[in-house]
Amino acid sequence: MVLALERGLTTGARVTMMAAHQKAARTGAAYVRADHVLVALMERPDDSVRSLLHGAGTDPASLLAELRERVAGQPAVDLAVDAVAQMVIADAGKEADALGADRIDDIHLLLGLLRDPSDAAGQALTSVGLTLDGARSAVRQSQMRRAVEADRVVAWSPNTATSRKTGLRSPSDDGVLTVRGPRPGWSRQTHLPSNGWARLRAASNLSPIFCALLGVMIGSGALLATIEPTERAARLLIIAFIVSGWVASVCIHEYGHAAAAFLGGDREVADMGGLSLDPRNYMSPLFSVVLPLAFLLMGRIPLPGGAVMIRTSALRSRRWDLAVSASGPVGSLVCLVLFSTPFLLGLHDRWPDRPYLWAALAGLASVETVSLVLTLLPIPPLDGFHIVAYWLPDDVRASARQLGWMPVIALYVLLSQDSPISDAFWSFGYGLGDILQIPHWFAWYGLDQLRL
Repeated sequence: MVLALERGLTTGARVTMMAAHQKAARTGAAYVRADHVLVALMERPDDSVRSLLHGAGTDPASLLAELRERVAGQPAVDLAVDAVAQMVIADAGKEADALGADRIDDIHLLLGLLRDPSDAAGQALTSVGLTLDGARSAVRQSQMRRAVEADRVVAWSPNTATSRKTGLRSPSDDGVLTVRGPRPGWSRQTHLPSNGWARLRAASNLSPIFCALLGVMIGSGALLATIEPTERAARLLIIAFIVSGWVASVCIHEYGHAAAAFLGGDREVADMGGLSLDPRNYMSPLFSVVLPLAFLLMGRIPLPGGAVMIRTSALRSRRWDLAVSASGPVGSLVCLVLFSTPFLLGLHDRWPDRPYLWAALAGLASVETVSLVLTLLPIPPLDGFHIVAYWLPDDVRASARQLGWMPVIALYVLLSQDSPISDAFWSFGYGLGDILQIPHWFAWYGLDQLRL
């Protein structure tokens, strides 16, 4: 799943928005609220935000403690994650424009929250004496001080475009980083790999959590293959195998999106942890919390999903936007082929005395099959829609994005009931499983172990 940000955000602001998503997920909220964004802002080590609060006579630590209690106990509103994020970013963008900034930073997010004094975040800020006009004035004064005191400029060279507003240079693909300062005439250049794939390898890092997931999957699979466990022990091993394998495949899916975005020009996706394969960086309140809980209540398998934030305005062309949308499903397809290969080779027939292993593998392959079919449906904001959107007019794409997550929620409701749409979906999923020769009985037994 891709969360597209049309307007450019600084690395700090992108980290703040992702932290707000994670905060909503960890507190059990169904949706991201503006106060989640405010808590994420105050938890960040941003001197500009803290200085602004100190200037208003407020103790940031006391305000943060009060907000944390409020966030933990406040019910969610009926706004989708995308809608809330876009509303906050839109207000912050207006403040950035008013202050002459090219991109949105943490301080602009704070000003954007002040634009709506009726919201919980706006009320918390105004209650401690912080006003929008006063905050704007303080930010302008801070900008003037920084402009006078600046003695270090970071730029990319050569052949880089100079910003008309700031005079700073923007990144290019030549891979030469020039750092100037702290005294006149001093500079240092660092050469980065010129090949895009080499840069991707350099920017990627393997999360220990992802390695642990692979270890749990391989370890539980090895135990199922080498011992004859009791029925209870077998169930625990099957659950460990399927859940760890599924979460690892979600990481690979989201890494596919992030890798294509990095190659296409969005360098900040690496700073957001999109290339780390860390499941914590892919948490989405809807797909990681709400829908799994809904599935659990409906008696289905409560496996989590994920999302990665992509700055689409940084991509070089719309073709790269298409590549970003398609790369996630390609990663899922690779995982599906990997999980199905033992059945395509007929290994379950050669070694039939390990039924628990084949049940775990077939269950995982079935989950991956259904997930791939689901994510390719042309329904916003699923990957299938983003792929089809490449050929759609701009006004149609914009109208579809305004629907937020409601089409997906409606789809999940339809799939949970007996209907022609549900029958067609599951029939197609089972048909793809037949092509990959996934045994139905093994798959049913493996998935049944996950039910409470």
